[in-house]
Amino acid sequence: MNMVKVMLAALAIATSLATVADSAGPPSGLDVNVTNRNVPVIVNNPASSPIPVTLGNAPSSPVVIRSAETPYSISKLRVGCVGNCTVSFPAVPEGKILLVKHVTAEGSQATDEPVVYGWLSGTPTVSGGEDTTTTSFPLTNARGVFVASVPVLAFISAGHTPTVTAVLVQDLRATISGYLVDAAQ
Repeated sequence: MNMVKVMLAALAIATSLATVADSAGPPSGLDVNVTNRNVPVIVNNPASSPIPVTLGNAPSSPVVIRSAETPYSISKLRVGCVGNCTVSFPAVPEGKILLVKHVTAEGSQATDEPVVYGWLSGTPTVSGGEDTTTTSFPLTNARGVFVASVPVLAFISAGHTPTVTAVLVQDLRATISGYLVDAAQ
């Protein structure tokens, strides 16, 4: 008997949720007012047909806005280099910022040192510009191969070429991972 009551309650809840999920929202032209103090509200507003959204929060209660993120992960290999090896990645597209969250690097041993260093930087693609970021990290000697797998937080601007460089290695494989985000207009 209790099992039947539980099944009927579950069916009633599922039916009410399905009714809410099937709702397409208000007809075009009607304002929607959301008052929500404790739960995040997600507004999916496609770039192909954007709908104006106005946020009316007081300065004491700011609204955090996050634009769409495009996952980014590219691996590159450079062979034939000895000493300072640099791997270059494609330039960051116009209107975007590359948010790098993780770097991996691996190079063959060119020294007996226990640790060598590498760095991530964003090099301008036009002359006269300045690097947007430089983040250094250690590569540890693991039986003749220098390796690193490190979390980072680096922002590389549009038009800049991300690079990973390691010193005292031979050949270099590197991967940078993160997100491409819209740059502020």
